[in-house]
Amino acid sequence: AGNTFWMEAGELGVKELMYLDCLQSNYVSNKALLENDDYDELKDSLTWDGSALPTMSGKEAKFLYAVASSRKGQEGMADAEYASLKAELKAEDSWVVQRAQDPLEKL
Repeated sequence: AGNTFWMEAGELGVKELMYLDCLQSNYVSNKALLENDDYDELKDSLTWDGSALPTMSGKEAKFLYAVASSRKGQEGMADAEYASLKAELKAEDSWVVQRAQDPLEKL
């Protein structure tokens, strides 16, 4: 049987994870995971596939990093900072705090 995670996630889900990993590595660790051309190709592919990730704001990205870190059991941001950021994004009607659970979150 093996690990079916990637098959269950689907191509778009895998590309979105790659994109988020690239952003996090770049902004948190200051390391590029992909060459510029490969990153641009991934971003363009996500845009064509209808993903909202390439158009998210810095605050939205920070929120998604906090959620992902928490789900991985890693230290993220302080609870008060998280609550404040979430409230701010809700007030802005951001999709990241209103979205439905995606297939990756259900695995």
